[in-house]
Amino acid sequence: MSAAIQSWLEQVAACRGLLACGFRKADRSLTVKSCSADFPAPQMEQTMRKLFEAVYALQQNQIPTERVRWHFETAQLHCVARPGGVMAVLLVNTATAGAFEIECLLAAAPLSPT
Repeated sequence: MSAAIQSWLEQVAACRGLLACGFRKADRSLTVKSCSADFPAPQMEQTMRKLFEAVYALQQNQIPTERVRWHFETAQLHCVARPGGVMAVLLVNTATAGAFEIECLLAAAPLSPT
């Protein structure tokens, strides 16, 4: 894993309300971090694989996917995706995560396709 991705994951892990996070590189490798026993790392990996399939399908239909967000009853899934398969994902608790902080963390994600 690159130093930039590792640094980003460490920064994200300190986010208030973070349940899990992950990064998908262009080579399809995933790096995930769980911050909640309710959402373990293997579950985040599976979620990211399925999320990438959805994002890819949207891209194939010319639907913008640079920024995707799903709202659930108590959580939000935030995704920033780039063509080529690079993707950063945050799963946060809706009640405790700050919107501004989430936007800043996603903007700082190392999304170059390398």
